[in-house]
Amino acid sequence: MLLGKAPDFLKVDWILHQFAKNKTEARKVYRKFVADGLLKQEQSPWNKLVGQIVFGSSDFVADIQSRLSEAKEIGEVPRAQRFTGRPALGELFPQGKRDKAARNKQIETAHIQYGYNMKEIADQLHIHYTTVSKIMKRLKK
Repeated sequence: MLLGKAPDFLKVDWILHQFAKNKTEARKVYRKFVADGLLKQEQSPWNKLVGQIVFGSSDFVADIQSRLSEAKEIGEVPRAQRFTGRPALGELFPQGKRDKAARNKQIETAHIQYGYNMKEIADQLHIHYTTVSKIMKRLKK
């Protein structure tokens, strides 16, 4: 399998040399090493990615979250990255009956504190997004 020449900025000789002296053999052994590692994974490490940018323990993620708090004000940073580690909407809105005042307060929290947009919240609650918009408008008054 030939994937193409490595770009000039990517230095591959050192890592390949760790697998074999001969470059062709080193590539073959390296591919097997990577494939074996992928087979041993119960799930992809990408599934453990938090907020599209952070790998690590919950303590590490919390530390990064505190450092990213200033980024919440920067519009150029994608929403999922600004609100790294936020709880899932299913956690914010557990199944079951609850009063509208509590639900509306959770809508406000999900939108303001955790950065979920009104459409995401509406989809979670199985209501129309304009309903969420009206709730937010009432809460601002």
